[in-house]
Amino acid sequence: MSYEKDIFNVLQEAGDTGLTVRKIVRHIYNAHNSFFETASESDISRAVQRYLTYHSKRPGDTIVKVGYGRYRLNMRSSATKELMLKFDDVDSSPAAKQAKDMSLDLFQ
Repeated sequence: MSYEKDIFNVLQEAGDTGLTVRKIVRHIYNAHNSFFETASESDISRAVQRYLTYHSKRPGDTIVKVGYGRYRLNMRSSATKELMLKFDDVDSSPAAKQAKDMSLDLFQ
């Protein structure tokens, strides 16, 4: 299971200070667990750690390791800027297509 979009959104909200791996895993775990759908925390933790280590190896990667177990978005990377535009467009499109309220008013 890919958590790329969720990781990116969590790190985008975290800003320049970044977040520890534990907090990122906690955010992803809470976002993906509900009454009907459950995911184990160990599976999510492995997937998030694998993603973070793979995407923070080179200087041009989308994620930068800031300190021991702490990651943030690499704002110098062109891929990060492109992903920010891509995810912002996806999130804003449902709001733009919001339907007009056509319900009847019962108390008129």
